[in-house]
Amino acid sequence: MTDESRPADFFVTGGTLGREAASYIKRSADDELLRLTLAGEYCNMLTARQMGKSSLMVRTADRLKSKGVRTVIIDLTAIGSNVTASEWYFGLATRLARQLELVTDEKGWWQIHAESSPVQRFSDFLREVVLEEVKGRVVVFVDEIDSTLKLKFTDDFFASIRAMYNARANDTVYQRLTFVLIGVARPADLIKDRTRTPYNIGVNVDLPDFRHDELKTFLPVLDSAHPGQGQDVLRWVLNWTGGQPYLTQKLCAEVVAYPNQSLTEVVIDGLAERLFLTKEARNESNLQSIRDRILNSPYLVGVLRVYRRLLQGKQVLDEERSLEKNELKLTGVVRATPRGTLEVRNRIYARVFDLDWVKAHTPVSPAQRVAVVASAIAALSIAVAGYFIYRQQTQAAEIQAQTFTEGFTNSASPEVRITNLAGLFGLEGQYIEQARGLFFGLSHEERLALFNLQTPANVSKELVTVAEGVYQRLENTPQNNELMAVMAKELEQVSATGAPSLVTEVTFWLQAREWVGAGRYEDAIDQYGKALAKSEERNQPNAGVYFDRAIAYTKLQQYDIALTDFEMVLKLDESRREAVVAQIIGEPLLAARWGGQTNNYPVLSGVLPTLTAMPAISSTPAPTLVPTLIPTLAPTPFGGGTGKIAFVSNRDGNFEIYIMNADGTAVTNLTNNPADDGNSSHFGIRNFSWSPDGTRIAFTSDRDGNEEIYVMKAEPLHQSAGSGPTRLTNNSTDDWGPIWSPDGTKIAFGSLRDGLFESI
Repeated sequence: MTDESRPADFFVTGGTLGREAASYIKRSADDELLRLTLAGEYCNMLTARQMGKSSLMVRTADRLKSKGVRTVIIDLTAIGSNVTASEWYFGLATRLARQLELVTDEKGWWQIHAESSPVQRFSDFLREVVLEEVKGRVVVFVDEIDSTLKLKFTDDFFASIRAMYNARANDTVYQRLTFVLIGVARPADLIKDRTRTPYNIGVNVDLPDFRHDELKTFLPVLDSAHPGQGQDVLRWVLNWTGGQPYLTQKLCAEVVAYPNQSLTEVVIDGLAERLFLTKEARNESNLQSIRDRILNSPYLVGVLRVYRRLLQGKQVLDEERSLEKNELKLTGVVRATPRGTLEVRNRIYARVFDLDWVKAHTPVSPAQRVAVVASAIAALSIAVAGYFIYRQQTQAAEIQAQTFTEGFTNSASPEVRITNLAGLFGLEGQYIEQARGLFFGLSHEERLALFNLQTPANVSKELVTVAEGVYQRLENTPQNNELMAVMAKELEQVSATGAPSLVTEVTFWLQAREWVGAGRYEDAIDQYGKALAKSEERNQPNAGVYFDRAIAYTKLQQYDIALTDFEMVLKLDESRREAVVAQIIGEPLLAARWGGQTNNYPVLSGVLPTLTAMPAISSTPAPTLVPTLIPTLAPTPFGGGTGKIAFVSNRDGNFEIYIMNADGTAVTNLTNNPADDGNSSHFGIRNFSWSPDGTRIAFTSDRDGNEEIYVMKAEPLHQSAGSGPTRLTNNSTDDWGPIWSPDGTKIAFGSLRDGLFESI
C-alpha cells in the first residue's frame, strides 16, 4: 500500500489543504480558474464556507508559478480589523513586497508618500513599484474578502481594483496585473455605498460539490480500511453529504477510523447521525457557521420563507436578483441545480435545519407585537423616514443607471456593453425599459456584434440577463430570427443558471417559426407549446410565443384557442396591445368569433372596439366589420349557463372557492379547508375552472401537502354543491391550472413532474 492510500491522516477535515494533500479533489473549477487567470481575467470566487476555495487558490497559485506567473496570496483576516486605513493598506503593501521579493523598502516608500491617501498609496505602490520591478505577469489572490465588509474604508479598496481593471484600456502595463477575489459575499456587497458604481467586473467562478466520478483517489483509502467496500462506502457517504467537500472529507475520515472492517449502510447512517445530528454535534463548526449566517442575516424572514418552501418540496427558482435567495446560497445550505432551481444541498442540512428549526427561528411578525393603537406621531415619523430612504435609494439607482448607460454607450467591447446592459436590467423597475431602449436603439448589425463575444464564459450571467431582457420582444422577422440564433449559440457556451433552458426555449421557438413559414402550422403549434413549457418552467411565460402561436391557430381556423392565446399575450405584455388589435381586426372571421363571446375574453374586450356586425362563423363570406370607439365591458365569465360567478378569496384566513349571483348576492362558500384552494404560486394563472355545463369546478389545492388537481360539484340548484371534492392527481411535484376540454370529458393541467405540461 502506497503512502497516498494509507487511511491515517489522508482526509483533511477543516482548513486549507496543503499543496501536497493527497485527498485534494480536482474539479472543473480548477482548470477554469487557471485558464482565466492565464488569460489575465479578473475573477471572483464567492461562495459558501468550506467549499474548498482556499485550497483551490493555493493549487492555482502553484500552477501559475510553474508557468512563469508571479503570484501573491493575501489573507485579509491576517491584517485584522482593529486597524486604521493607513495600517490596513500598508499591510497589503508589505505582503506584496515580501512575496514578490521586491527590492524597494516598502516602509520607507510608504512614509515618503504619506501626503497621499492610503488607497492612493496602495494603487501607486502597485503601479510604480510592483509593476516596475516585476516585468512579467502578476496574479494577486485576495482571500477572506468578507472580513472587510464591516470596515468603513474598504469601499475604496474594491473601487481601486475596479479602476486598475478599467485602466487597462489606456495603460497597457495594467494588463500584466490580475486580481482574484475569494470569500463569502456577492459582488454587489463589496462596495457598500449605493451611490457609487458597484463592483461589476470579474468572471464568477463557481465551485460545485464533489461528484462520485471525481472521487477516485478516495477509493484505495476506503478499500484499504474496509476491503472490497470502497465503492459502496463512497455511495453511502455521498447519500448523506451530497458531495459537500468538508462534510465528505469529515465523514470519510470517520469511516476509515471505524474499527469494524465490514460495513453496512446502517453503520454509515449511524456515523452520520453521531457526527452531525446529535445535540452535541450540532455545534460542529460547519453547521454553526451556517446557523450563524442565517440567523444574523438582514433578510432573515425572507430567507426562512424561501427555505421553508424548499423543505416542503415546493419548486423554488434560482433568481440572481433575489437578495434572499442569494443570501441562502451563501450560507451553503442550498445550491442551484442545472434546471435553474434551488435545492437543499444535502441530507445532513435537511435534517439539522428542518421545518421545526425554521419555525423556532422565524421572528414573530411585527403585527403580533405592535400595539393595536399606534401613535400618530410615530406613524408620521415612519412615513418621513421612509420617504427619505426612498429618495436615497432612488438617487443611488439613478446614479448607477447613468453609469451603466454611459458604460454601454461609450464602449466598443461587447463584453463591457453586455455587462453594463445587464447592470441596467438588474436595477429593475423603469430601468428595464431603459435597457431595452438602448438595445432596440441599435442597428441590426450592432445587435449581432453585441453577441459576438470572444469568451462568453467571462460574462455568462450577464449574457443570460440581457438575453432574457430582450428576446421575448423579437418579432418574427428574418433579421430577428438571425439574432436569436446567434444569441442561442453564445448561450450554449456558458453554464450560468438559466442558460440551457433559455437555449432550448429559443431553439423550439425558431423551429416553430420556420415551420410557420413552410405552412406546417400543426407542427409549429407543437413546437410553440414546448417553448412555452420551457419559459413557464423558468417562471418567465413568453408573450412572444403566445402571440406567434395565436397566429398559427388562426391559420388553422381554431379561433377560440387563438383568442385565448391573444388574451394571454395582453396579460403578460401590454406593449403588444396594438399588434394584437391589428391581428384580430385584420382577420374578419376571428374578429367575428370574438364579437360573439366577448365576455369570455375580458382583457381583449378592454382594448378592442365593439364590432357592429357579429356573424356566426360559417362557410359564407363575412360581411365588412365596422368598428366604433365604444369599448365592450366584459364581466367575469359565468359557469356554463348557470348565471353564477366563481371566485377565490382569503376572507376567512386562507384561500377558498366561492360562487355568487351576477349581482353579488347569495355568496356561497364551496370549500372549507385549512389548506389553500384555488390559489397557486405558479405563473399567476387562474387555478380553478368551470366545467362546460356549469355543474362542476376543477381547482388546485395543497391540502395534501403539495398542489394537486381536485374536482367538486358546483351546480347551484344541486343540494350537494361544493360537496365531495375528489383528488384527480397524486404526485410529488406541483400540478396546477386545470382547464376543461370543450366536451367536459378531459382536464388539461400544468405539472413539473417531467419539466413539461401533463394532461389527464
